[in-house]
Amino acid sequence: MATISIGTRPHSSDQRSSLASGMALIWLIALANLLFHLYFNNRYGYFRDEFDYMSCGDHLAWGYVDQPPLVPFLIHFSRALLGDSLRAIRFIPALASSLLIAQTAVIARELGGRHSSCVA
Repeated sequence: MATISIGTRPHSSDQRSSLASGMALIWLIALANLLFHLYFNNRYGYFRDEFDYMSCGDHLAWGYVDQPPLVPFLIHFSRALLGDSLRAIRFIPALASSLLIAQTAVIARELGGRHSSCVA
């Protein structure tokens, strides 16, 4: 009679910890990117496109020619939740750029990329 052990998984070379796979470093870089953006986002004034996005966010519609419909919705949501400060308006783009770093690393890993222990 065969016995089945519940709760244990066979050890596989594909199952590595997050630290060993390098994702901890990627998340650290993404966090550093977010903190960098949050710290320096109020060093210069509004960009002219931000005024356009805020105006479109005040008048939500699906038919804006110069941007997709998600952009005015995001700025409307950001201003309603966080306010009108420069940091508040630029928080969602800063968060998106940080998440893009992690997404790029995951996609590279899925396509067979790996970190090299030696630099040639």
